[in-house]
Amino acid sequence: MLKGQLSEANASVARAQALKVDRRTAVNDLAAQTHLTSMQETLAGIQSPFDARDPSGVIDEMRSKIRRNTAPQSAVEQADADLAAQLKKSKVDDLLEQYKRSLDQGGIDAPPQPVSFQAPPAAVPQNTPSPGAPVEQDAEQTGPDEAKTLGPAPGPVRPID
Repeated sequence: MLKGQLSEANASVARAQALKVDRRTAVNDLAAQTHLTSMQETLAGIQSPFDARDPSGVIDEMRSKIRRNTAPQSAVEQADADLAAQLKKSKVDDLLEQYKRSLDQGGIDAPPQPVSFQAPPAAVPQNTPSPGAPVEQDAEQTGPDEAKTLGPAPGPVRPID
């Protein structure tokens, strides 16, 4: 009978040690889960601000402004784009008409002027002087036409002092 109790005690010790290891693993898992939960709560706080000075509120506000600024084109911009497309189409039609006329005449006219298919320049209001008023010329109009580039200067360059 003593041997039976001894073997039962040894089995009980082995089960106790296995339970101890299982509980230690469960405690470690619970600690890790608690840490992950606190991290998730922190991240959730970033997504929704609690007060006006919360940095996540500023981020959300800027995101909404960015979405609002990428709105579709205004009516004026749309009209300008339509006008540019119509101008391009009319230039192509004029060039085609000129070609057809040259074929009908049997001869080839002088080569047409090169046609640029770019949007028209923005209209700049011109001041028209009244008759009898002295005519003033802008410095830009009287000066020689110089090509402006972003390349290196053609002559010697003096270093900046």
